[in-house]
Amino acid sequence: MAARTEQDSMSELKAALADEWRLVAYVVDRLCGILFLVATVIFNLVILLSSPEVSKFEYCRGPPGSCN
Repeated sequence: MAARTEQDSMSELKAALADEWRLVAYVVDRLCGILFLVATVIFNLVILLSSPEVSKFEYCRGPPGSCN
């Protein structure tokens, strides 16, 4: 009977430890996803806004190629 109780407590300990690691993995996954999203948006904005062609852009109502 003592062996069964020890096995049960070991199983419960392993299950609790697995649950804790699952939670840690979930949190790290979310943080990495958010970090990736923020970095991607920032890098894209920096690249798009640092283009030398931004200042040359003008709206043209004429046919294509007539507003150079």
